[in-house]
Amino acid sequence: MGRCRAEVAAIFYSLIGTCRMLKIDSRKYLRAAAEVALSTPGAVLLPHDFQAAQAD
Repeated sequence: MGRCRAEVAAIFYSLIGTCRMLKIDSRKYLRAAAEVALSTPGAVLLPHDFQAAQAD
């Protein structure tokens, strides 16, 4: 049932690492990703997409 804690931690570390690589604020990204997921079930906001949206 669901993912184990290590898998969830690995996903978050990967997302935060990508944010650092792209030089975007990981807190802003995670907040935006959570808002997208809550407002549109099944939707995913990746760091690259967040960066592109910030540039617009």
